[in-house]
Amino acid sequence: GHAIENTHEEDKSCNIIAGGNINIHHAQFVNLIANGDINISNYASHCKLCSSKSLWVGREDRADGKIVTCDILVGTSVSGGTFGSRSGCHMAINFNDSFKGLDQTYKALNERKHLYLAKIRKIKYLLAQLESRDEDCSDKIARLKKSLVRYLEAVDKLVKVIEAKNNKLSLHRNDIVVNATQAILAGVEICIEKKHFMCKRDYGPSKITYLDNEIKLDPLT
Repeated sequence: GHAIENTHEEDKSCNIIAGGNINIHHAQFVNLIANGDINISNYASHCKLCSSKSLWVGREDRADGKIVTCDILVGTSVSGGTFGSRSGCHMAINFNDSFKGLDQTYKALNERKHLYLAKIRKIKYLLAQLESRDEDCSDKIARLKKSLVRYLEAVDKLVKVIEAKNNKLSLHRNDIVVNATQAILAGVEICIEKKHFMCKRDYGPSKITYLDNEIKLDPLT
């Protein structure tokens, strides 16, 4: 592909969209969008690479390809030889799209739990008021107690679902990795949730992980 003149700088002449994996030799001035893995056997330059799973640039047995001035949106892992350019141009590797569905579901479940807890507090308050009265309120009390049991059971189920979703989020965070088998250069930025890591200098072979809500860069051994 090539850049389209007189338009937004991200516009490319070629778009490839796949419901599964994309496997190509090299990519230049192209948008690749895959609901699966993207595998590029040589290099990627001035591209937008969107993968719901992983990006691999290099030979089948070793990720040694070059990734230059690309915008990368990926689900779990990115592997390549050299990331960035010697000129220090900005290049982003962004994992945030992979959290959207999980975060939205987790947030919705927590909001429902807080709604139910508020109803439980209100029912308990009404029960205390009715039970303190002299007149017979047994029917109202019985109905409120049934409602209380329903909401308590619903909260118990929600807590278990929220715990499972939280575990899934934790596992996803632990799966995130960037492997640079040769170098990661100044100007490369890693974005994960609300965390950003900007490479302000050149690094040799490196591994970037996301542990305890912190982005960490270590030498790749």
